[in-house]
Amino acid sequence: MTANPFGPSKSADIATGGGAAHCTGYWTVDCIGTLEHRLSGLVWPEGARVAIDASRVTAMDTAGAWLLRRALHALESEGREVALSGLRPEHEALLGMVRDLDLAGKLAVPVPALGVLARIGRWAWTSRDQALGMLAFVGEVGVAALRSAAHPSRIRWRTVLRNVETAGFDALPLAGLLSFLMGIVIAYQLAAQLGEGQLQRAVEQRHPQVVDDPLTDP
Repeated sequence: MTANPFGPSKSADIATGGGAAHCTGYWTVDCIGTLEHRLSGLVWPEGARVAIDASRVTAMDTAGAWLLRRALHALESEGREVALSGLRPEHEALLGMVRDLDLAGKLAVPVPALGVLARIGRWAWTSRDQALGMLAFVGEVGVAALRSAAHPSRIRWRTVLRNVETAGFDALPLAGLLSFLMGIVIAYQLAAQLGEGQLQRAVEQRHPQVVDDPLTDP
Protein backbone atom coordinates (compact mmCIF):
# COMPACT_ATOMS: atom_id res chain seq x y z
CA MET A 1 0.00 0.00 0.00
CA THR A 2 1.42 3.36 -1.04
CA ALA A 3 1.51 6.05 1.64
CA ASN A 4 -0.14 9.37 0.96
CA PRO A 5 2.70 11.80 0.10
CA PHE A 6 0.61 14.71 1.37
CA GLY A 7 0.07 13.21 4.82
CA PRO A 8 -3.08 11.70 6.30
CA SER A 9 -6.34 12.87 4.80
CA LYS A 10 -8.52 15.11 6.96
CA SER A 11 -12.13 14.25 7.55
CA ALA A 12 -14.93 15.59 9.70
CA ASP A 13 -18.43 14.42 10.50
CA ILE A 14 -21.44 15.01 12.68
CA ALA A 15 -23.91 12.25 13.38
CA THR A 16 -26.66 11.45 15.84
CA GLY A 17 -26.84 8.43 18.08
CA GLY A 18 -27.85 7.61 21.61
CA GLY A 19 -30.06 10.67 21.86
CA ALA A 20 -27.20 13.09 21.13
CA ALA A 21 -25.18 14.53 18.25
CA HIS A 22 -21.49 13.70 18.01
CA CYS A 23 -18.90 15.91 16.30
CA THR A 24 -15.71 14.27 15.11
CA GLY A 25 -12.64 15.03 13.02
CA TYR A 26 -11.23 18.26 11.65
CA TRP A 27 -13.70 21.13 11.83
CA THR A 28 -11.59 23.32 9.60
CA VAL A 29 -11.96 25.11 6.30
CA ASP A 30 -10.70 22.02 4.45
CA CYS A 31 -13.76 20.04 5.53
CA ILE A 32 -16.31 22.85 5.61
CA GLY A 33 -18.09 21.60 2.50
CA THR A 34 -18.58 18.10 3.89
CA LEU A 35 -19.77 19.41 7.25
CA GLU A 36 -22.23 21.82 5.70
CA HIS A 37 -23.66 19.02 3.56
CA ARG A 38 -23.98 16.79 6.62
CA LEU A 39 -25.67 19.51 8.68
CA SER A 40 -28.16 20.30 5.93
CA GLY A 41 -29.48 16.72 5.98
CA LEU A 42 -29.01 15.97 9.68
CA VAL A 43 -32.04 14.87 11.72
CA TRP A 44 -31.53 16.18 15.24
CA PRO A 45 -32.70 14.18 18.25
CA GLU A 46 -36.23 14.92 19.36
CA GLY A 47 -37.00 16.70 22.56
CA ALA A 48 -36.67 20.14 24.05
CA ARG A 49 -33.03 19.55 24.97
CA VAL A 50 -30.36 18.61 22.44
CA ALA A 51 -27.00 17.29 23.62
CA ILE A 52 -23.95 17.78 21.39
CA ASP A 53 -20.72 15.94 22.17
CA ALA A 54 -17.60 17.58 20.70
CA SER A 55 -14.98 15.63 22.63
CA ARG A 56 -13.69 13.94 19.47
CA VAL A 57 -13.09 17.14 17.51
CA THR A 58 -9.44 16.97 16.51
CA ALA A 59 -8.99 20.54 15.23
CA MET A 60 -11.13 23.62 14.75
CA ASP A 61 -10.62 26.97 13.07
CA THR A 62 -12.87 29.99 12.66
CA ALA A 63 -14.74 28.41 9.73
CA GLY A 64 -15.60 25.32 11.78
CA ALA A 65 -16.48 27.42 14.83
CA TRP A 66 -18.77 29.58 12.72
CA LEU A 67 -20.49 26.50 11.27
CA LEU A 68 -21.00 25.03 14.74
CA ARG A 69 -22.28 28.36 16.00
CA ARG A 70 -24.77 28.51 13.14
CA ALA A 71 -26.08 25.05 13.99
CA LEU A 72 -26.44 26.00 17.67
CA HIS A 73 -28.24 29.20 16.75
CA ALA A 74 -30.65 27.32 14.48
CA LEU A 75 -31.58 24.97 17.32
CA GLU A 76 -31.95 27.82 19.80
CA SER A 77 -34.18 29.74 17.39
CA GLU A 78 -36.54 26.75 17.43
CA GLY A 79 -36.89 27.11 21.22
CA ARG A 80 -34.71 24.11 22.04
CA GLU A 81 -32.06 24.02 24.75
CA VAL A 82 -28.58 23.05 23.53
CA ALA A 83 -26.04 21.36 25.80
CA LEU A 84 -22.58 21.44 24.23
CA SER A 85 -19.91 19.40 25.98
CA GLY A 86 -16.43 18.03 25.38
CA LEU A 87 -14.93 21.02 23.60
CA ARG A 88 -11.27 21.72 24.22
CA PRO A 89 -10.52 25.02 25.95
CA GLU A 90 -8.98 26.52 22.82
CA HIS A 91 -11.94 25.42 20.71
CA GLU A 92 -14.37 26.79 23.29
CA ALA A 93 -12.54 30.13 23.26
CA LEU A 94 -12.73 30.22 19.46
CA LEU A 95 -16.45 29.48 19.55
CA GLY A 96 -16.93 32.23 22.12
CA MET A 97 -15.09 34.70 19.90
CA VAL A 98 -17.34 33.83 16.94
CA ARG A 99 -20.41 34.19 19.18
CA ASP A 100 -19.26 37.61 20.38
CA LEU A 101 -18.68 38.78 16.81
CA ASP A 102 -22.14 37.58 15.85
CA LEU A 103 -23.72 39.43 18.76
CA ALA A 104 -21.73 42.55 18.01
CA GLY A 105 -23.03 42.54 14.44
CA LYS A 106 -26.61 42.18 15.65
CA LEU A 107 -26.29 44.82 18.36
CA ALA A 108 -24.59 47.37 16.12
CA VAL A 109 -26.56 50.62 16.25
CA PRO A 110 -26.84 52.48 12.93
CA VAL A 111 -25.28 55.91 13.01
CA PRO A 112 -28.00 58.56 12.64
CA ALA A 113 -27.70 61.18 9.96
CA LEU A 114 -26.09 64.42 11.04
CA GLY A 115 -28.23 67.49 11.50
CA VAL A 116 -27.68 70.88 9.91
CA LEU A 117 -25.74 72.27 12.88
CA ALA A 118 -23.58 69.14 13.09
CA ARG A 119 -22.75 69.33 9.38
CA ILE A 120 -21.88 73.02 9.69
CA GLY A 121 -19.70 72.32 12.70
CA ARG A 122 -17.91 69.47 10.95
CA TRP A 123 -17.33 71.66 7.88
CA ALA A 124 -15.99 74.49 10.07
CA TRP A 125 -13.67 72.14 11.96
CA THR A 126 -12.39 70.59 8.73
CA SER A 127 -11.81 74.04 7.24
CA ARG A 128 -9.93 75.06 10.37
CA ASP A 129 -7.65 72.02 10.11
CA GLN A 130 -7.00 72.71 6.43
CA ALA A 131 -6.27 76.38 7.10
CA LEU A 132 -3.85 75.51 9.89
CA GLY A 133 -2.13 72.98 7.65
CA MET A 134 -1.80 75.51 4.85
CA LEU A 135 -0.48 78.14 7.29
CA ALA A 136 2.07 75.69 8.66
CA PHE A 137 3.20 74.81 5.13
CA VAL A 138 3.60 78.47 4.17
CA GLY A 139 5.49 79.10 7.39
CA GLU A 140 7.88 76.21 6.80
CA VAL A 141 8.51 77.36 3.24
CA GLY A 142 9.12 80.90 4.44
CA VAL A 143 11.55 79.82 7.13
CA ALA A 144 13.42 77.62 4.66
CA ALA A 145 13.57 80.51 2.16
CA LEU A 146 14.93 82.90 4.81
CA ARG A 147 17.57 80.41 5.87
CA SER A 148 18.62 79.88 2.27
CA ALA A 149 18.77 83.64 1.69
CA ALA A 150 20.93 84.06 4.78
CA HIS A 151 23.33 81.34 3.58
CA PRO A 152 23.34 81.34 -0.26
CA SER A 153 26.25 78.96 -0.35
CA ARG A 154 24.02 76.17 0.98
CA ILE A 155 21.64 76.38 -1.97
CA ARG A 156 22.16 73.56 -4.47
CA TRP A 157 22.00 75.69 -7.60
CA ARG A 158 22.70 72.77 -9.92
CA THR A 159 19.70 70.86 -8.59
CA VAL A 160 17.48 73.97 -8.69
CA LEU A 161 18.39 74.75 -12.28
CA ARG A 162 17.91 71.12 -13.26
CA ASN A 163 14.39 71.17 -11.83
CA VAL A 164 13.66 74.46 -13.58
CA GLU A 165 14.82 72.96 -16.86
CA THR A 166 12.83 69.75 -16.42
CA ALA A 167 9.60 71.31 -15.18
CA GLY A 168 9.85 74.49 -17.27
CA PHE A 169 11.77 74.39 -20.52
CA ASP A 170 11.31 70.67 -21.24
CA ALA A 171 7.55 70.98 -20.58
CA LEU A 172 7.03 73.74 -23.16
CA PRO A 173 6.22 71.36 -26.08
CA LEU A 174 3.57 69.54 -24.02
CA ALA A 175 2.12 72.82 -22.73
CA GLY A 176 1.99 74.18 -26.29
CA LEU A 177 0.25 71.04 -27.57
CA LEU A 178 -2.32 71.18 -24.78
CA SER A 179 -2.96 74.89 -25.43
CA PHE A 180 -3.40 74.19 -29.17
CA LEU A 181 -5.90 71.39 -28.53
CA MET A 182 -7.84 73.47 -26.01
CA GLY A 183 -7.97 76.31 -28.52
CA ILE A 184 -9.42 73.97 -31.14
CA VAL A 185 -12.15 72.83 -28.75
CA ILE A 186 -13.04 76.37 -27.67
CA ALA A 187 -13.05 77.61 -31.27
CA TYR A 188 -15.33 74.75 -32.34
CA GLN A 189 -17.78 75.46 -29.52
CA LEU A 190 -17.85 79.19 -30.28
CA ALA A 191 -18.32 78.52 -34.00
CA ALA A 192 -21.20 76.16 -33.26
CA GLN A 193 -22.90 78.69 -30.98
CA LEU A 194 -22.39 81.60 -33.37
CA GLY A 195 -23.50 79.52 -36.33
CA GLU A 196 -26.75 78.60 -34.63
CA GLY A 197 -27.36 82.27 -33.75
CA GLN A 198 -26.74 83.44 -37.31
CA LEU A 199 -29.01 80.72 -38.70
CA GLN A 200 -31.76 81.70 -36.28
CA ARG A 201 -31.50 85.38 -37.25
CA ALA A 202 -31.61 84.50 -40.96
CA VAL A 203 -34.78 82.44 -40.42
CA GLU A 204 -36.37 85.29 -38.48
CA GLN A 205 -35.61 87.77 -41.28
CA ARG A 206 -36.91 85.58 -44.10
CA HIS A 207 -39.84 83.92 -42.34
CA PRO A 208 -41.00 86.08 -39.44
CA GLN A 209 -44.18 84.02 -39.04
CA VAL A 210 -42.11 81.03 -37.97
CA VAL A 211 -41.05 82.73 -34.76
CA ASP A 212 -44.44 84.18 -33.86
CA ASP A 213 -45.63 83.59 -30.33
CA PRO A 214 -47.58 80.32 -30.41
CA LEU A 215 -49.78 81.55 -27.56
CA THR A 216 -51.20 84.45 -29.57
CA ASP A 217 -54.33 84.02 -31.68
CA PRO A 218 -53.81 83.64 -35.46
